[in-house]
Amino acid sequence: MPRAKHIVSTDFPYHVTARCHNQNFFFELETERVWQIMSEFLRELTYDYGFIIHSFVLMGNHFHLLVSTPKGNLSEGMCYFMTATSKRINSLTQKKNQVYGSRFHRCLISDSRYLHNVYKYVYRNPVEAGLCQRVEDYPFSTLFKKLKGFEDFPLYENDFFYEESSRNSYLTWLNKEPTEKQKEIIEWGLSRAEFKEKKILRKWIAPELETFKI
Repeated sequence: MPRAKHIVSTDFPYHVTARCHNQNFFFELETERVWQIMSEFLRELTYDYGFIIHSFVLMGNHFHLLVSTPKGNLSEGMCYFMTATSKRINSLTQKKNQVYGSRFHRCLISDSRYLHNVYKYVYRNPVEAGLCQRVEDYPFSTLFKKLKGFEDFPLYENDFFYEESSRNSYLTWLNKEPTEKQKEIIEWGLSRAEFKEKKILRKWIAPELETFKI
C-alpha cells in the first residue's frame, strides 16, 4: 500500500507524535534524562530549522509535540530530531537498538476551532494515563515548565498565561475531563493527515467539541 501523501503547510500547526520500538520505554534512562536530551534538540529545531513549538509532553514511551513550521520543513526537522535523539540515547545506554518504532505521525490542525482541543488532548495525556491528577502537576510538560517560570527551549507564548485570572480559567478547562465521545472525536481526528470537521461529523453523532473561552 502506498504511503499517504503528507500535507506541507507554513501557516498551520501540526500535532506530531512518535512511539518507542515495540512500545518499550526509553531503555534504562530516567524520564528526566530523556527530557534533557529532547530539550537540547528541540532548541536546535527552533534555532536551526525555524520551528515554533507550542507544546511538548514527554511520556514514558512516546512524545506529543504541537508545532508550526513557517519554512515548511517539518519532515526535514523531525528526521534530524529523531535521528539525533536516537543516537544520544543509544550512546548513553550503550545500545544499538532501534529507539523509535517507525516514522513520526503528523496531523495538520488547519481549523482554529480545534486547536484548543488538541492542546487539551496533549496536556491531559499524563492524566489519562494515571500519572497525575492535574495537568499542571506532570513535570515533563511545557505547561509545567511554563508555570514554574522557566523553559528548557523556546516556547511560543500563550496569551492565557499573561493574566492570573485567565490562566486559572485555562487550567480549570484543561482539567475538566472530556466525555468519552469527545475523546473519540479527538483521537479519530488526530489519526488523520488533517483534522477536518466534516469528516468527523460524518463519522460521529456527537456534541460539538468545547473550545476554551476567556
